[in-house]
Amino acid sequence: REEAQSQLEQALEAVDDAAAILAALSNPALVKSAGKKVAGLRSAAQAEGKALVCGECGAPNLPTEWYCAKCGAELSAF
Repeated sequence: REEAQSQLEQALEAVDDAAAILAALSNPALVKSAGKKVAGLRSAAQAEGKALVCGECGAPNLPTEWYCAKCGAELSAF
Protein backbone atom coordinates (compact mmCIF):
# COMPACT_ATOMS: atom_id res chain seq x y z
CA ARG A 1 0.00 0.00 0.00
CA GLU A 2 2.81 2.42 0.84
CA GLU A 3 4.53 1.60 -2.45
CA ALA A 4 1.33 2.28 -4.39
CA GLN A 5 0.92 5.60 -2.57
CA SER A 6 4.50 6.52 -3.40
CA GLN A 7 4.00 5.65 -7.06
CA LEU A 8 0.83 7.73 -7.16
CA GLU A 9 2.64 10.71 -5.66
CA GLN A 10 5.44 10.37 -8.20
CA ALA A 11 2.92 10.21 -11.05
CA LEU A 12 1.16 13.33 -9.77
CA GLU A 13 4.50 15.16 -9.55
CA ALA A 14 5.24 14.15 -13.16
CA VAL A 15 1.86 15.53 -14.25
CA ASP A 16 2.59 18.79 -12.42
CA ASP A 17 6.01 18.98 -14.09
CA ALA A 18 4.45 18.38 -17.52
CA ALA A 19 1.85 21.08 -16.90
CA ALA A 20 4.58 23.54 -15.90
CA ILE A 21 6.54 22.73 -19.06
CA LEU A 22 3.47 23.26 -21.24
CA ALA A 23 2.75 26.56 -19.51
CA ALA A 24 6.34 27.70 -20.05
CA LEU A 25 6.25 26.73 -23.71
CA SER A 26 3.16 28.87 -24.21
CA ASN A 27 5.05 31.90 -22.90
CA PRO A 28 7.27 33.29 -25.70
CA ALA A 29 9.41 35.29 -23.26
CA LEU A 30 10.33 32.15 -21.31
CA VAL A 31 11.08 30.21 -24.49
CA LYS A 32 13.36 33.02 -25.72
CA SER A 33 15.09 33.21 -22.33
CA ALA A 34 15.68 29.44 -22.30
CA GLY A 35 17.12 29.63 -25.81
CA LYS A 36 19.59 32.30 -24.72
CA LYS A 37 20.60 30.24 -21.69
CA VAL A 38 21.26 27.15 -23.82
CA ALA A 39 23.27 29.25 -26.29
CA GLY A 40 25.33 30.60 -23.40
CA LEU A 41 25.97 27.11 -22.04
CA ARG A 42 26.97 25.93 -25.51
CA SER A 43 29.54 28.71 -25.94
CA ALA A 44 30.89 28.14 -22.42
CA ALA A 45 31.24 24.44 -23.17
CA GLN A 46 33.16 25.14 -26.33
CA ALA A 47 35.45 27.56 -24.50
CA GLU A 48 36.21 24.89 -21.89
CA GLY A 49 36.91 22.28 -24.55
CA LYS A 50 33.67 20.54 -23.67
CA ALA A 51 32.10 20.76 -27.09
CA LEU A 52 29.30 18.26 -26.51
CA VAL A 53 26.22 19.95 -25.01
CA CYS A 54 23.42 17.82 -23.58
CA GLY A 55 20.21 18.11 -25.56
CA GLU A 56 18.14 17.53 -22.42
CA CYS A 57 19.61 19.92 -19.85
CA GLY A 58 22.18 21.97 -21.80
CA ALA A 59 25.12 20.97 -19.61
CA PRO A 60 28.58 20.89 -21.20
CA ASN A 61 30.23 17.49 -21.53
CA LEU A 62 33.48 16.17 -22.87
CA PRO A 63 33.23 14.88 -26.45
CA THR A 64 34.31 11.44 -25.23
CA GLU A 65 31.32 11.05 -22.91
CA TRP A 66 28.33 8.84 -23.75
CA TYR A 67 26.01 10.17 -21.04
CA CYS A 68 25.50 13.62 -19.58
CA ALA A 69 27.38 14.19 -16.34
CA LYS A 70 24.54 16.36 -14.99
CA CYS A 71 21.29 14.60 -15.92
CA GLY A 72 22.40 11.21 -17.26
CA ALA A 73 20.77 11.60 -20.67
CA GLU A 74 22.39 9.82 -23.59
CA LEU A 75 24.58 12.19 -25.61
CA SER A 76 24.71 12.22 -29.39
CA ALA A 77 27.65 13.50 -31.39
CA PHE A 78 25.49 15.36 -33.91
